[in-house]
Amino acid sequence: MKRLLILLLICSPAFALEKDFVINANSISYEQDTVRAVGSVEATYDGVEMVGDEIEYNFKLDRGTGKNVKVNYENVKIEGTKLEFDREEVKLTNASFDTCGIRPVPHYHISARQISLYPKNKWLVAYWGIFWYQNIPTLPIPVYVYDIEAARKGELNTLPYPEVGSNDQDGFFINERVAWYLNRKLNGSFLMQYAAKKSLGGGVDLNYLANEDNQGSVRAFMNFVEPPRLGWTHHYYFGKQLQNSFMPRDRFASSTFKQLELETNVTYRERINYEYVSKLPEIVLKIKQPDIKVSGGVISDGSVEAVTKVGISANFAKPIYEKDGFVVTPVLALAYTRYSGGQDWTKNTIAVNAEKKWEMGKSLLVGFSHFINNDGQSPFAYEMYRFVPYDQLYAGIKTKLGKSSFVFDIVYNMPNFSPQDIDYTLSAGMHCYSIGLKYRVMRNEVNLVFGII
Repeated sequence: MKRLLILLLICSPAFALEKDFVINANSISYEQDTVRAVGSVEATYDGVEMVGDEIEYNFKLDRGTGKNVKVNYENVKIEGTKLEFDREEVKLTNASFDTCGIRPVPHYHISARQISLYPKNKWLVAYWGIFWYQNIPTLPIPVYVYDIEAARKGELNTLPYPEVGSNDQDGFFINERVAWYLNRKLNGSFLMQYAAKKSLGGGVDLNYLANEDNQGSVRAFMNFVEPPRLGWTHHYYFGKQLQNSFMPRDRFASSTFKQLELETNVTYRERINYEYVSKLPEIVLKIKQPDIKVSGGVISDGSVEAVTKVGISANFAKPIYEKDGFVVTPVLALAYTRYSGGQDWTKNTIAVNAEKKWEMGKSLLVGFSHFINNDGQSPFAYEMYRFVPYDQLYAGIKTKLGKSSFVFDIVYNMPNFSPQDIDYTLSAGMHCYSIGLKYRVMRNEVNLVFGII
């Protein structure tokens, strides 16, 4: 029967189009463009590995189903009683997933009514689930989103536990963020917060994707002490198509990466550098190559009333030496801003960065920046937050031991060698999850974060 199937597939036009579907099983049959495999089924479809009791696939419709299936995709492992799959989505019902690979009891897993894997977008969504530590159910989760590309973006998939920390403005705080997801074009999160100095608070984020060139977010937050905070940001991408590049913090972003981007911000009392900033509106034109920004808007914060602001900035950086993981890069940063009332601010700097990278995620960065000139200043407290017009010496050290890591970042002002920033980040990795502690010394801020490795 298997030999007959192979001959039929070779003669089928559909097989020529869908040749990335491979299947093997104890028993295989083929009828009316559908292949049905039963018993110890192993299949590969568009890079997704599937193992189960039964899998059917229709070549003409380019979709399939299955029963009692295990799915492996990169570092993600999913199990479910019912499977449906096509080019866009691999959906499992009564399912669970983890990144541990340990069986029969992984260190953690999330069981859910439904889990959808989106291979093209490299993320996974679990609906109406429970987070399990070992065999102990610890937290209900309406929706959980896992980004498969997070590590390559320099980001972290957090466990669904609350974020715990402390800073001077909020005091001790607990933040719990719960995702919600309608589809790729409409999703977001709910935030519940307790802050010792500001009582209870809550908010909602909404991310939308109108099309591949238009996307944005709407945000709202309020507590019992302060006025509400509101924000809307829209991105429009246009111009020449460039090589695709990751966009940090845009988990559901389109894959479009074009030469030009127009960003529009309309906000009311959103926090930037511990200040409450309103932008009514601010528009930023970003040129990707070279890195140039032109901006303008009507802005206010706690220090001043509404002020019109226009500015232009450019950053030029190109390695001049590269060998064995060692890179030396000079940087030229130019910026000019004009504010209504005749005030302006020019700040131009040059810098040299030297970075050495070793295997296993170890790296060392040392740099020095020098002000060519610094004339004037901003009327806004959020732009002047901890700004000093001094040359600076900075360094960053990252080291890894197994799945644990330690990061140390420092910035010193010259010539008196006074500290501007001292940050420690310790992440203790426990096979497939981690506990991270970040301490920002000069800001007196501590954060405790639980992550998935």
